[in-house]
Amino acid sequence: MSKLTPEEFREYLKTVRALAEGPFEEMQKEVEVTNKFPQEFYDLAIENNLYRYALPEEYGGWGLSEKEILQVQEEFSRGPGGMRMHLHYAADLNWRILDDYGKPELKAEFMDKFQDKTIFTNFALTEQTGGTGADLHTTALKDENGNYVLNGEKWLISHTDCSQYAYVIAVTDPEKQGDERLSAFFVPMDTPGFELVPMPHMMGCRGAGHAGFKMTDVVLDPKYLLGEEGQGMEVAMHSLAISRVHIADSNLGMAQRMLEMSIARARDRVTFGKPIIQRQAIKMKLANMATNIHALRCMVMDFADDYDKDPHNEFVDEKAAMCKLFSIDTVKMVSEEMLEIFAATATSRIRRTARPSACTATAAPCGWKRALPPCSASPSRAAWTSTTATWSTAIGSPARPSRALPDIASRFPLDEERPRHRAEAVLVLGRSRPKRTVRERPPFPNCYVSCINRGNSTARVNSW
Repeated sequence: MSKLTPEEFREYLKTVRALAEGPFEEMQKEVEVTNKFPQEFYDLAIENNLYRYALPEEYGGWGLSEKEILQVQEEFSRGPGGMRMHLHYAADLNWRILDDYGKPELKAEFMDKFQDKTIFTNFALTEQTGGTGADLHTTALKDENGNYVLNGEKWLISHTDCSQYAYVIAVTDPEKQGDERLSAFFVPMDTPGFELVPMPHMMGCRGAGHAGFKMTDVVLDPKYLLGEEGQGMEVAMHSLAISRVHIADSNLGMAQRMLEMSIARARDRVTFGKPIIQRQAIKMKLANMATNIHALRCMVMDFADDYDKDPHNEFVDEKAAMCKLFSIDTVKMVSEEMLEIFAATATSRIRRTARPSACTATAAPCGWKRALPPCSASPSRAAWTSTTATWSTAIGSPARPSRALPDIASRFPLDEERPRHRAEAVLVLGRSRPKRTVRERPPFPNCYVSCINRGNSTARVNSW
């Protein structure tokens, strides 16, 4: 496919956002339980070119600039963390290391197979017994036939459950002390002696396939050496430098989504007769959030401009590191401010929210189509969950229908013998003139949900 026109690119950004906030969010409920992406996730990513768009045209990609690639990534980073992590890797390290350092015969064999996920990789640098630099213990020593024999372990490696090859950094010259003792390899994971080692589930990014692996006498043909012997640290550091700005871009997408959720909540939440967004303290929080997000976006775009001019210019590594550092501070600040705006609602123990009782198939621009199951308010589907409640707002999104929550208060009548909880003002907005109503809080403060429906827009609670 040739390079997209500006109009086609804008439409693609809308499609990716609809995909992230629609079907990906729906799948995340299953991923939270299984810690594994369903096949439907990979199928939708392939169908919507999320493995293809970042590749050069010569390998079946779209030939996008780095700035355009980062714009796409910001959109899918608005979705669940594990899926964001998988797709950000797919757009960068997955193929870039082989393209930059692979031998011509290796590139000819594999580079065109990334576009539809025929192959997928993982990046294996970290070790439990060492670090991530010249102190690595995994070795790759030559035998009498000139092949490399790998022995050692790697730890905290992502995407191991969906990859066929591993980029492995190992020691090829134990006698040397510096970075020149390391080399990089493209290792087939089905080679005899290669064994995955399960590790405890990560606190976040569920589904991203974190594990370790051991290599015991793994024999590797010299063609799988990336670059030259002694170039392993350069391969790792140059590749990770570009990855740092992709991590920053992921944080940018998350922070932008949290800002929008916070604004929606501040408009909806009414105290003492007016929305809290009219209060100076809340305005200051939102202003600080927006300022940091704008600054981060400017930094990411500035990096992209430099990279598109010359991928090896002297400022690329430095600016990528700055982007990642600032993004970490930004996403921490934005998330903390969001939690304060949502207050106790952000950490409630809640009942699973109901889905529409009318089961209609919905089609999104991303091509996703699914018939919604019966309403979860029925006794057969109702279930208690203890989790962090995450508010999300679908603002005119074509990928997800408006969902009205059940009147939870009516299903839990007040106990007249107990003191009545204070009334909570709920601003109910319809298509006509807004009307203010007062609803009594039930004697279950930890499971109370107030819902504001605004035409096609619904503020709701998601169980992640």
